[in-house]
Amino acid sequence: MKQLLFYVSVLAIVFLGANNLKAQNINFFQGNWKQAQLESQKQNKPIFMDAYASWCEPCKRMDREIFSKPEVAKFFNDNFVNVKFDMEKGDGLALAKTHQVKFYPTYLFFSTEGILVHRGGGYIEAGDFITLGSNSLNENTQYYTLKNTYDYGTRTPDLLYKFAMAAVEASMGDAGTISEEYLQGLAGSKKLLSTENMKLIMQVAQDFNNTAFDIMSQNTAKFVETFGAEKVHTVLGNAMRQKVAEAGKKGNTTAMDEALKFVDANMSDKARRLKPELSMIYFEANKDWAAYCNAAPDYVTLNLMDDAVGLNNVAWNFFEHATDAEQLEDAIKWSKRSISLSNKYYNNDTYTNLLYKAKQYNEAWAAAKITLEKAEKEQVDSKETLNLLFKMAPDMKSEGIEYLLANKAKFVDAYGEKEIDKKCHDLINASIAKAGENKDQAMYNEYVGIARRYYPGEQTKMEPRYQLLYLSAGKDWNAYVDYTANYFNGQNMDDIDLLLEASNVYNNYVSGKLDLYRAKRWAEHILSNAKDKKNYTTVSMYASLLYKIGDTLNSEKYANEAISIGQAEGKDITEMQKLLEKLKK
Repeated sequence: MKQLLFYVSVLAIVFLGANNLKAQNINFFQGNWKQAQLESQKQNKPIFMDAYASWCEPCKRMDREIFSKPEVAKFFNDNFVNVKFDMEKGDGLALAKTHQVKFYPTYLFFSTEGILVHRGGGYIEAGDFITLGSNSLNENTQYYTLKNTYDYGTRTPDLLYKFAMAAVEASMGDAGTISEEYLQGLAGSKKLLSTENMKLIMQVAQDFNNTAFDIMSQNTAKFVETFGAEKVHTVLGNAMRQKVAEAGKKGNTTAMDEALKFVDANMSDKARRLKPELSMIYFEANKDWAAYCNAAPDYVTLNLMDDAVGLNNVAWNFFEHATDAEQLEDAIKWSKRSISLSNKYYNNDTYTNLLYKAKQYNEAWAAAKITLEKAEKEQVDSKETLNLLFKMAPDMKSEGIEYLLANKAKFVDAYGEKEIDKKCHDLINASIAKAGENKDQAMYNEYVGIARRYYPGEQTKMEPRYQLLYLSAGKDWNAYVDYTANYFNGQNMDDIDLLLEASNVYNNYVSGKLDLYRAKRWAEHILSNAKDKKNYTTVSMYASLLYKIGDTLNSEKYANEAISIGQAEGKDITEMQKLLEKLKK
């Protein structure tokens, strides 16, 4: 009994703990934007908006890892009416346009009057996220409040500093311009290298063309002493990456050389890894893909073997630009490594495409099916994978057709049901024709079996066609004649299309007089009962059959009629002209 009581107590603690954890998530208001504004006024709390997209991985990470932290949940629940909107549907569409949401996640902060006062974005750690929220509550740190003051003409150093820091936090493009204005105003001042100013410089020095970078590169030792070598070298390295990217776009090898020399002089401990990376950035920006592919193996080995995204990016560039078989094999290995580090849709998609480009079709087919499963699980757009599966299906023979048909619903949105059915019917017909060419009855049975399983309502119409396709592809004209003579023996004469097809085969490949008379009767039936079939093809065929059985008078009549119809239809009438010449002789 004690053990049971202890077990029940433990369960109670577990369930209570689970409930408490659940309560520690940010509570997001359920309603539209107008209702959220009314709720804000009712509670007298400003609004925090998580502006996200359904496919955005950093958005999902924020949901899982940050919004659920107790300290984050408490701060935001205590201080805001919290809302979430998908920027690609519903109210989100207008909100994204109005507030220029250009990347995800974006965080928007509104006053109780619904006025946007501050913003931020990207994946943010818990402490920094709380700081962002706290800054949105303070007029001295609100980006839009400070911007309004600036726009009205205030240019005090205090305002410029606060505005620059707020712009950095808000990920706004004017952060560099404002910080430039502020730092230039401090030129020659002892305050330039104060701790607060150095913090700002660290935030904006990644643009190598500004005053902040010049100050930092000229005082590297001071910055290292204050912030540590790792942080300082990260900022300087990012500045060099930007410099090299711009140099690559312009083909500026001088700027590239300057960047490499800067790394040697100021970041010697990073040079071994950073310099190959800078070369790769330059080649990519310059679209020098031959140099890029040649430099990649050393760069990947040095820098990316534990970086799933980095490996995938290089592998994808190889998919798009590499042509050498060995290079594609390298990219396949990197892609597999990326998947082993983080098994996601994006790198499975790269792996699949690389296998296909390398003509490893069986492996690509298997990988594509896994990629589609990943897309469905992660709820991302899978159209590209569906396109590839659709494209590869013929190479996979019966397995490909079966997969398309078994998963038809997945392809319908992308192609439409008619297109899927046409594709599958075409593949079945092509395969049956191949079976006929090879006299492969087992192969024929396999594909007819697929048709029976997935198109049971069409079998009465389709099976005779499959049989005749098999026989004609194998040029087994005796069997073809036997089958059609039996099939159209006083029955099935309303199957005009197949009757026309059989008549054409007789006209082209059969020589027996009785058989040709049979085809003549079929042609007469078609012309009498299917007015829409009275065209150049049908009438010329009838004229030819009449000639072959010796009815030259009627053959000439219908040859002339065929020529007249053919001219109206814009057809090549050479065949009938030659027939008339024979008749005249």
